[in-house]
Amino acid sequence: VWEPLLIGKFGSLASEISAVWFWNKLKLRGGSRGRDGEEVLNYFRGGFLTLARMIAQDIRHHGGEIRTSTAVQEISAESQQVTGVITHTGRIASDVVVATFALPIAVDLFAPHVSEDYLTELKRIKYLANICLVLQLDRSLSDIYWLNVNDPNFPFVGIVEHTNFEPAASYDGHHIVYLSKYLPETDALFLMDDAALLRFSIPHIKRMFPAFNESWISDYHVWRARYAQPVVERNYSALIPTVDTPIKGLYLSTMAQVYPEDRGTNYAVREGRKVAKIVADSCLSVG
Repeated sequence: VWEPLLIGKFGSLASEISAVWFWNKLKLRGGSRGRDGEEVLNYFRGGFLTLARMIAQDIRHHGGEIRTSTAVQEISAESQQVTGVITHTGRIASDVVVATFALPIAVDLFAPHVSEDYLTELKRIKYLANICLVLQLDRSLSDIYWLNVNDPNFPFVGIVEHTNFEPAASYDGHHIVYLSKYLPETDALFLMDDAALLRFSIPHIKRMFPAFNESWISDYHVWRARYAQPVVERNYSALIPTVDTPIKGLYLSTMAQVYPEDRGTNYAVREGRKVAKIVADSCLSVG
């Protein structure tokens, strides 16, 4: 049961994965069950976009500003004190910066201001990419919400039919299914264009669900993430970078630091609260 699932998620890196992470994954799933053994989960109506919009609204309400489509090119620092960020539209001054991007991106942006030893520590953590094919169907694919796939010949490791959890009525009657796979960014599946990925996937879906017909698909989307899953190898706890960085006022809060938990928005919220308290306390001490 477990080996094909572990290989399905981490591929050739499966043998390197920490048993602590594996144990915690089982503990997490067991902890989400009620007294009678049924699983108890919550769902954001409208998806996590709803959460993002609410956070953005609250930030603006309190005088904050959100800049989208503004690429950060470098961290600005003087005498080991952060002074802001440099973007393609100019410099944004700040005496506190919280970096939440993946560590390989941090390496590129921190490089001019930190030692090679520190950059080597960040580079030590490897990542897998993710590809997610989202299908909008005119009927249900199956009666299963979350299906973990043990078949090594199936190209995805998870088939999740969200509308078996949150009713299709929440999505204008559409049935939403996504097929997900973690993989190296050099994998052929990751490099396929959207239409080719759909064509490639349909025969596999039919093999698993013989009643499925391509005519059920009313729309589809493909999502790719280059740094989706930190590779939580043995002794990973010794590799995790601290929130503090060598640059004063620059903090690091990423999915690579939630171990032994697995990546998830709830842990991002937890880590965000943690770093926010650190920032608030440091500002109070300066004041």
